[in-house]
Amino acid sequence: MPRLTDLDRALAIGQLQAGVPQNQVAALFGLSPSTLSKLKAKFHITGDVKDRPRSGRPKKMMPQEDDAPRRPFHHPVSPYAAFPLTPTEEY
Repeated sequence: MPRLTDLDRALAIGQLQAGVPQNQVAALFGLSPSTLSKLKAKFHITGDVKDRPRSGRPKKMMPQEDDAPRRPFHHPVSPYAAFPLTPTEEY
């Protein structure tokens, strides 16, 4: 179910304040009655219908880099690559 915009939340609260039954408002906005009850309680407590900011995973690239072509990461060659590591032998 898509998230409601702040405008939709405000309109839903306005419908409730105008006397429209909660079940009808919930159906109109595609919400469950319990979700609308939570929104109504939130409005009465905070006086606002805005959603709290959510933390999310930050983007891996800067916005100006989004259009840049992707290049594979190249590992630098170690100067010791010609000498493979082997376990030490016991004497």
